[in-house]
Amino acid sequence: DFSLYPIYKALFKDPNKIILNCLKQYKIYQKALDSLQKNDNPFLKMRARQLDIDELFSLAKEIKNMI
Repeated sequence: DFSLYPIYKALFKDPNKIILNCLKQYKIYQKALDSLQKNDNPFLKMRARQLDIDELFSLAKEIKNMI
């Protein structure tokens, strides 16, 4: 889904950073990040490259729905 591209770009911009730190760099994702942290999302402590394609798509869709 092309509309998810900016989220993928943010997640993979710094491949050695965990997802939490990647999203922290962007003010637009702050609301989504707060919600994901409150729900204790396990993906936040992983690197984007560690997720399989379905997990990545699911996370990106979740973030998009929160912003």
